[in-house]
Amino acid sequence: MSRMELQQNHWEQGTLLLLNGQLPPAPQLQSLSARFRRVVAADGAAVAAVKNGVTPDAVIGDLDSVGGQRTNLEELGVTVIERPSQEENDFEKSLKWLIEQGETTVTIAGIGGGMIDHTLNNFSIVAKFAHQLQLRFLHEGSVGIVVVGDAQIPAVPGLRVSIIPLPAATITTIGLAWELSNQQLAIGQREGASNMAVANLVSVRVHHGVAAVVVGGDAAESAQRANNGD
Repeated sequence: MSRMELQQNHWEQGTLLLLNGQLPPAPQLQSLSARFRRVVAADGAAVAAVKNGVTPDAVIGDLDSVGGQRTNLEELGVTVIERPSQEENDFEKSLKWLIEQGETTVTIAGIGGGMIDHTLNNFSIVAKFAHQLQLRFLHEGSVGIVVVGDAQIPAVPGLRVSIIPLPAATITTIGLAWELSNQQLAIGQREGASNMAVANLVSVRVHHGVAAVVVGGDAAESAQRANNGD
């Protein structure tokens, strides 16, 4: 995956994966889910999704959080895939199952919120799978694109852009107020939070490692509208 396609319809031809964290409010979740070819939930996220008016195509995990709702999910037509191993969490099990199905592109909702150790572990799993899947995550109006190789990111001048190494990456950028030129970012040493776009396209090249490029807030919505051609 040396070059990442970032048009909106590219992502929506893939899978929306719901985690048991902070999901968007019901109206937004319903609208988001309706745009994707497939919606998969990791364990308890299936129950939360149904409560918010979204029926996933499948639920994957050890099903400890599904509990007595399993029968209800099956009656709704949800494919229940039980993977009881405790060596992996339900997020990792879901990504492995998607790879087995031939999936290449996954958008993740619910990656944050809840217990902080779960959130930190989720980003470790993102880094682990970054070379096998094209991944992005959505959280509170922000969009995070997980980059290995090259990415071209639609933007608007003034868009807040953060580049977070997972856990280290050597990066060159074009289109930011504070450019990087073959420079290393690393957790515990140097991060790239709260940069700003100065062009309508931001180029990020990750020479080595993995990085999450996060665009956030209202500016992210503006960039998404530009991406959609609105």
